[in-house]
Amino acid sequence: MNPSEVYAFIQAVTNILSILVAAFALLTSIRFAAMNVRPLISIETKDYENMKGVILINHGLGTAVITHISFSKDGISPVNNIVKLIDPDKEVVWDDFSYFTQKQEFLRAGQNIYLAKISDSDSAKSKNLLSLWEKRLSGIKIHIRYKDILGNKQPDYIRLFN
Repeated sequence: MNPSEVYAFIQAVTNILSILVAAFALLTSIRFAAMNVRPLISIETKDYENMKGVILINHGLGTAVITHISFSKDGISPVNNIVKLIDPDKEVVWDDFSYFTQKQEFLRAGQNIYLAKISDSDSAKSKNLLSLWEKRLSGIKIHIRYKDILGNKQPDYIRLFN
């Protein structure tokens, strides 16, 4: 091989290595971007003397696309609203609650939604429900399927109140 052929060969190998490094960097940045849009949902309860609530919160960095949410309790068919299980006789007026009827619900990073919220401002029936809050929540199971905004399925979230 003459020097110009050796030089051309080295230049070709260098170009191929540059392309491989760029492809690796691109794949790494795509993976990093996907991790930066991951949602992380949880269910929390508020348990104050004069106010009780169940809240759905997205603690992640990305939007959660909720594809399924159901609430169930011993032997009762799953429903789309936790209030139906806490207050099946519809005795009280709730301060706030959520129905899930869409095929997809979106929960932004840092956003929270009250699944149920009640205070003692309504009536004696509300005060009674506040006193029985733990008992009424006991046995309720919340099952949530969701994905991130890129369509990557996240692990199912299941919460059972004891």
